[in-house]
Amino acid sequence: MLWAVRDNQSAADLAIGTCFDQPASTADISTVTKHACTEAHDAEVFHVAEYTGSTYPISLSLDSFIDTACVPVFATYVGETFDESVDLTIGYFYPNREGWDSGDRTVTCYALRADDAKLTQSVKVAAAS
Repeated sequence: MLWAVRDNQSAADLAIGTCFDQPASTADISTVTKHACTEAHDAEVFHVAEYTGSTYPISLSLDSFIDTACVPVFATYVGETFDESVDLTIGYFYPNREGWDSGDRTVTCYALRADDAKLTQSVKVAAAS
């Protein structure tokens, strides 16, 4: 049986600026429900990077990668450093073992509220005019 849901998007294909709801289960995430950033949503993608390690990442190596690849971009995207941010935190998706073995090295970093409340607008800092 084939299911088609209009607002689902592959978690592997999330682009910077995409707003979405986090899946209820974090076991093996393949799709998320995307939203306009002006609608209630859980998170917003702010960076997509290629993991540079040669072996499947463990928590320690992923945490280090997030610190060097995503944390600096968070400041640029949100307009305040991760350490200064009281309301927002960072989440990320990375390939499962099967995806890794197939060559996927994409890590998607996203901002979400630290208190798990819904966002109702983009977290991206407004560009100066």
